Amino acid sequence: MEINTKKTKVMVAAKQKIDVTIACNGVALEQVDTFRYLGALITETGDGSKEVVTRLGMARTTIKSITCFWEDRSLTSQIKRRLMETLIWPVATYACETWTQKAADQKRITAFEMCAYRRLLRISWKDHRTNQSILDELQPNRRLFDEVKRQKLQYSGHIARAQGLPTSVLHGYNDGSRSRGRPRRGRTDDIKDWTRMSVPACCSQAQDRRAWRSLVSSCLVSDPQSRGWTKRERQSCKFTITY
Repeated sequence: MEINTKKTKVMVAAKQKIDVTIACNGVALEQVDTFRYLGALITETGDGSKEVVTRLGMARTTIKSITCFWEDRSLTSQIKRRLMETLIWPVATYACETWTQKAADQKRITAFEMCAYRRLLRISWKDHRTNQSILDELQPNRRLFDEVKRQKLQYSGHIARAQGLPTSVLHGYNDGSRSRGRPRRGRTDDIKDWTRMSVPACCSQAQDRRAWRSLVSSCLVSDPQSRGWTKRERQSCKFTITY
C-alpha cells in the first residue's frame, strides 16, 4: 500500500490542542483540527456544532439554487412542501446520526426550518406572521428536528443489534477520572433524554425491532408542539407514554 503524503493529514482527538509530528517516507504530515471524511466534518474536539452549521449552510444554498420552484404560482403550497422535504431536508440532515444535539444546535435547526417555510410561502418579515401560523398553514407531517431524532434513534438501534465494534464502543468506558468542570454532552445523552431510558435498557429493547420502532414513534409524538399541530389538536391531544 502506498500513502500519498500530500493527501494524508494528521488529527489528534483531545480536549486541548496537542501538537504532534508524524513523518511518512521522510515527509512531515500536516496536522489539522478539522477533516472532511465521506462528506461529514470531523473535528479534533468531537464537537458536532460546526457540522450542523455547515450542513444548514449547504441546505440554504440548495434552496436558493431552486428559487424557480418557490416562485412558481402554479404549484400549490403542499407540493412545494413535499419538494422541500425531498430535496432540501436530506442535504440538511446528512450524517445527522453522528450529531450530538445541543440546545443551540436544536435552535439552529428549528430556525432554519422556519426560514425555509417562509421562503416557500414567500412570506417577508414585514408581514408579521408567527411561526405557529405558518405551521398551521403548511401542516408538515414531521418537523425537521423530529427527522433528526428519528434517524439517530433508528441508527442507534441498528448499532445495538449489530454486536460488533460499534456496539463495543457504545458500551465502552475510558479508564481514569474526568477533568474538572461540567462534562461535555455525549452522543448517548440524546438517546437517554429522548427515550427516558438508560443505555443498557435501550440496547436491550433494540433487540426487538418491532418494540424499538414503537419506542422511536413514541419519542416523536411525545411533543405535539414540535410537530406543528394546530391549536385545536394540541388542546385535544393527550399522550400517556409508559416504558
